[in-house]
Amino acid sequence: MRAFSGKRSTLALAIAGVTAMSGFMAIPEARAEGFIDDSILTGGIYYWQRERDRKDVTDGDKYKTNLSHSTWNANLDFQSGYAADMFGLDIAAFTAIEMAENGDSSHPNEIAFSKSNKAYDEDWSGDKSGISLYKAAAKFKYGPVWARAGYIQPTGQTLLAPHWSFMPGTYQGAEAGANFDYGDAGALSFSYMWTNEYKAPWHLEMDEFYQNDKTTKVDYLHSLGRSTTSKITSYWKRRLVRPKGISINILPKPATNLISPVAR
Repeated sequence: MRAFSGKRSTLALAIAGVTAMSGFMAIPEARAEGFIDDSILTGGIYYWQRERDRKDVTDGDKYKTNLSHSTWNANLDFQSGYAADMFGLDIAAFTAIEMAENGDSSHPNEIAFSKSNKAYDEDWSGDKSGISLYKAAAKFKYGPVWARAGYIQPTGQTLLAPHWSFMPGTYQGAEAGANFDYGDAGALSFSYMWTNEYKAPWHLEMDEFYQNDKTTKVDYLHSLGRSTTSKITSYWKRRLVRPKGISINILPKPATNLISPVAR
């Protein structure tokens, strides 16, 4: 990877080059039924040029290179409709092409891929190009009930969340929930998620979970959440996440929404 120089400044530039969409995208009232007819394919090509210096207080307050790289990204995201109005499939991948990077730049730069494929093998030695499958999930719906399993990003009421870079991180696991709309009385949603592996968007391979000592393995994480929504005044969200064998955390979250209700 060749080094390059230029004016050092805090700069983060991303140019969206192309966004492609295919498949049938009719208005909801005329939306076709079926696995193929309702499918959507989206994609994009992006260029990043970042130059950032930071003051090193341990070395006479000198400004030193923190980020200095140019990277191309591209992604494709396929979302099927539902066969028999029940079963579907989502698949998505993205690529990073590292064009140039200063050797003093921080690693990983979180736009390309780390030279260490797994989080707990990270040695901060550099970045590389690659392709990542970040979504590959079977999905199901029946009335108010929904479910997904495979390589997923959480969508329900949960404390589990992915890292974000150009694209989100990925959990290996399953999530299921239900949404109930009671009209003027409000809405109720709840969901459960279980996962045993995860990868950040700058790592190519899934890794297991560990405690802070990086040696004690956590077999899985799971999360249960509920959201109730009043269409007039306020709503409460209660979320619970519990790693196997570790204490429970509960987060009650009051919120006010006077313009539009939140119902998932």
